[in-house]
Amino acid sequence: YSSKLCVCRSHERASMTTTTHKNHLFTSPFLVSFLFRILNSFLFLRTFHSADEHYQSVEIAHEFIFKYGAKTWEWREDVKLRSFVHPLLAYAWPYALVKGLRLDEDASLITVLVRAMPRVVNAAQCAFIDVGTYRLARKWYNNDQNVAKKAFALSLASHWHFYCGCRSFANVTETAFCVWALVFWPSGYFDMNAKKRGGGSNSGKSSNSSGFRRKSIRGLVLAFVSCTVRPTAYAFWACVGARTIFFDREALSAKRRARFSADAFWVGCLVLSIEACVNYYYYNKKWTFPAWNFFEFNVLREGASQYGTHSNAWVFTQGLPVVLGVLFPVSLYELFLASNARGNLEDTSSANLPDGGKIIKDNDGTNAKRRKRLSTPAVAKVAFLATVFIVSIPKHKEFRFLYPLIPVSIAASAKSWAWLESEPPDKKSSKNNSKNTTFLLARWFVRLGLAAQIPLAMYLSLIHQRGMETIVNKYVSKLTVEDDVFDGGVHFWTPCHEHPFYASVHKNLTMRYLECDPPNASSVSSHLSSGNWRAFEKNPLAFVERKYGKSSGLKCDDDDVNDVNDDADEDAKTSDDEANNLLPSHVVVFQRERDILWNWFESFQFEEIANEFHAHLSVDRPGQERAHFFARRKKTSRNTTGGGESQRSECASSSKVV
Repeated sequence: YSSKLCVCRSHERASMTTTTHKNHLFTSPFLVSFLFRILNSFLFLRTFHSADEHYQSVEIAHEFIFKYGAKTWEWREDVKLRSFVHPLLAYAWPYALVKGLRLDEDASLITVLVRAMPRVVNAAQCAFIDVGTYRLARKWYNNDQNVAKKAFALSLASHWHFYCGCRSFANVTETAFCVWALVFWPSGYFDMNAKKRGGGSNSGKSSNSSGFRRKSIRGLVLAFVSCTVRPTAYAFWACVGARTIFFDREALSAKRRARFSADAFWVGCLVLSIEACVNYYYYNKKWTFPAWNFFEFNVLREGASQYGTHSNAWVFTQGLPVVLGVLFPVSLYELFLASNARGNLEDTSSANLPDGGKIIKDNDGTNAKRRKRLSTPAVAKVAFLATVFIVSIPKHKEFRFLYPLIPVSIAASAKSWAWLESEPPDKKSSKNNSKNTTFLLARWFVRLGLAAQIPLAMYLSLIHQRGMETIVNKYVSKLTVEDDVFDGGVHFWTPCHEHPFYASVHKNLTMRYLECDPPNASSVSSHLSSGNWRAFEKNPLAFVERKYGKSSGLKCDDDDVNDVNDDADEDAKTSDDEANNLLPSHVVVFQRERDILWNWFESFQFEEIANEFHAHLSVDRPGQERAHFFARRKKTSRNTTGGGESQRSECASSSKVV
């Protein structure tokens, strides 16, 4: 008996050695992931995905620090739809650091640093997600190193992480906070008996309880910060928190659940008060709650529907298959079908636990005897379903909205992948040939699916929608105020901000874009506006002729006049500013607009200096296969180029010019 006891204790000490992980973040997994994401961000990300990666993050921080940049309608003082927390946490402080270096003599170095800092921050954020997924798998599956390594590998191999993880989206920052909040969340891994959960008089209880509470508070802080980054996280954590407080009775005693609720209250008040102060300062000392404005606009008024609508089944028919790839069926199986497939979950006696119920040291120093968890914890299922529910409510949906469930799905899929990479069960038994065949087919299905993600990630990150990024970074960024830009400056006649802007150029050039505001969203126009996209899209030629002058030999018909006049009131706020009507020195357009305006460009002595590939397939409208950059060949005043009142088109002059 004593010899068996010694063997058991030595085995427990070995188990503790192999399963203990460091409490701090900067471990070898983080360093590996960070280096990988740096390469991802700087060498393998040359494409555009969505306007929000520029105009809801880096542009706002750039304008705040350097006092010039773009503010879209969401950030105007009569709308206040966005919280300044995300630009402040992620990008304002790196910009402030660069500005504080005071390298006035070397403007080129400052420009390089301003362009590089967001990429470094984005790489770090994605590395946080990778390591958080690794830690989440360890927590959920009893510190199983094999499953954790598989989760880490799947996160690095994710085509969606590679494509979107190193972009300046609030969704990425939100996911980084969410995954680490789940790591420290009080449910999902403890399997202590009721005496240890609910309390007792043992000497170790006090330290264990304090360590448990510290971790819970960390999770709460991260959860509430994610809510300040993106308001949809409120619904996510409401679902997860309700599950923990009201239904997690086996893992948490009533006392601990009550204490957790109290901690959630004061942590929430603290974090949200800080957010309120940040927004009070940013919005010129006016108290506001952007989360409510966001909810009212997107849910109650369905204002985002102007950017596209989708069916309620979109999440399962398009969203999840695209962002998860081969892991979509694997994660669904592991989360909802494999609960009792590989073990009896009810027998928690020491004799039936793997390795006799080995001791595993956790982050907070507690030594909790836990069964090897053969099923994915309920908190993972709630987190997955909560994200699906949140994304399904509004009519407007985007793939990046599903980002918070990606780490959850990867951690769950890692368990199935680890099982598939093991030996087939009963390999020598002829009775189980069909099972072994199914096992091997599933294994190769996952392997081939993961291999297929590599070329997909490369295509999306290097080829698909790269034209506008190339034009801005290769051509516009090299322009100078003294020699190149004059009159109306650089105009982007593209849909809804589908291009980078000042944060990618870091020069105080005169640049303007076509606004894409929802109807009645704002009564204040941006000084960077060159008009309204809807008016331009209906008839580009009639729009530019009314605004800048008529090209020779062309006339507008009556229908064109009516189309332009229909939008006159909507465009009036920009037409009042005479500077907005100056003929641009440079124009950026897509292929459709280039073909329509070709004769107009020639009449005003514009020369095409860049014709860049953009996409093989149209993204959201026809004619986006190529991106074009035009420059006017000589400086001429507006009155000698056909831009004055005397040279306006007949159709424009016969109508009311606001």
